[in-house]
Amino acid sequence: MTVWRLWRWIMPPDLGGTGEIILPAGMRVEDVVFKWVPRGVAWWKPQEELDTALRSVAAGLKSMQDICDEHGFGDYLDNVREIQAERSELASMGFLQDWSKNAMVALRESGEVVQ
Repeated sequence: MTVWRLWRWIMPPDLGGTGEIILPAGMRVEDVVFKWVPRGVAWWKPQEELDTALRSVAAGLKSMQDICDEHGFGDYLDNVREIQAERSELASMGFLQDWSKNAMVALRESGEVVQ
């Protein structure tokens, strides 16, 4: 979201805005905290992009929340809690869900990345 879009969403329709957002009394547009994260282009090679994203996290260049933001996956901690709940539910029903060894990137002590 950019500042001009925020103004457009806050302004009433009779002033040229959409009126989609109504701020609480006493709150100014400048008080609204937001983070603009462009969605980018659609995935061309999803496996390669996911592998690159995980390597970026492993190298300390990005956070898991950054990856979720870039790909539209929502809040990272909400995702973790949802996955935990799903795994608990599967376990309570007698099912076992394992991580694929190919899904994660491992780092050797030397710093060399291995698959």
